[in-house]
Amino acid sequence: MKKIITLIALLLITSSSYAFYINTNVYFFGNYAHAVVQNYYDRPIVCSGHLRALDSNGIYSYTYINFAVMRPGQFVYLNATAMGYGNYFRDATVNMNCDWH
Repeated sequence: MKKIITLIALLLITSSSYAFYINTNVYFFGNYAHAVVQNYYDRPIVCSGHLRALDSNGIYSYTYINFAVMRPGQFVYLNATAMGYGNYFRDATVNMNCDWH
């Protein structure tokens, strides 16, 4: 009985919890923020997420993607532009939620 309970608990844990890394790079070009997300896996994934960039005036810019299917080796680009003369980005974060397709 103890082995059966252990087996059921192990199946529940392994079937519901998994994680994998997504490679993201953020580049700044003055008033332009550019984020690149790439699928390095050998199978397609589906991703949703956003780029949040903070400019020099303290205003956040958001760019979203929803349910983007990424084939192996494919890139997804997220871009944001800071408006105004002399404005530039100070910080940016990329949050992605992905699952196997």
